[in-house]
Amino acid sequence: MDAMADLRTSVAELRGDMNREFAEARGEMNREFTSVRGEMNREFTSVRGEMNRQFTELREDLNRRLLALDEKGDRHFTWMVGTQVGVLLAVVGALVGAYYR
Repeated sequence: MDAMADLRTSVAELRGDMNREFAEARGEMNREFTSVRGEMNREFTSVRGEMNRQFTELREDLNRRLLALDEKGDRHFTWMVGTQVGVLLAVVGALVGAYYR
């Protein structure tokens, strides 16, 4: 019976030791995961900031290009209308000139 009591005590001590070791390992793993999570958050924040900067630059470049294209279209439209008015005046002038001949 003493052997069983000793065995039971040894098992209880072993269980206690194992629980302590697992608790320490769990605490260490939690610290490591917290550290990794913090590192990942910093990296993601950095990447997000870089992406925002690049998208802002891209948006500004696209806006500049669209404005330049809009101004070019306005310029061409003005020239086209001016040319059409000039041709209309030439045709009307030719018709008036032919009528009074």
